[in-house]
Amino acid sequence: MKDKKITIAIQKKGRLSDNSKNLLEKSGINFRTSGEKLLARSSNMNIDILLVRDDDIPSLVSKGVADLGIVGENVLAEQTATNSQLKAHTILSLGFSRCSLAFAKPSSSRMKNLSNKAIATSYPGLVKKYLKQNKIKQKLLKLMVLWS
Repeated sequence: MKDKKITIAIQKKGRLSDNSKNLLEKSGINFRTSGEKLLARSSNMNIDILLVRDDDIPSLVSKGVADLGIVGENVLAEQTATNSQLKAHTILSLGFSRCSLAFAKPSSSRMKNLSNKAIATSYPGLVKKYLKQNKIKQKLLKLMVLWS
């Protein structure tokens, strides 16, 4: 009986890309990426590597397109906060590429709190959750990040 192929989704470009590739290689998975290809096949194991945008990884795992994914906890938390149908969760923290989310204001601002302020964010789910938990009234503006 032939072993089932495992598909692992990782970030094609960005902060997690090199660390994810190094982790897979240190795990004994031999593969080579080239150009704009979205798929790399392992030469020594029954494993495919999907090279995609980090925002797509939780959805690909949830829908069964990928068996596993390496993604930032911030991305997974945001998508879980905004999509109750998402069926993906953290099974292991890998300990690389840490990040934190924070509110920022101009240093010249005398603002004491966030109540009734307009907040621009690319993490609307996490910000709404935080504001609700802290009973802060606000106006939320979602930022769209476009890459050229």
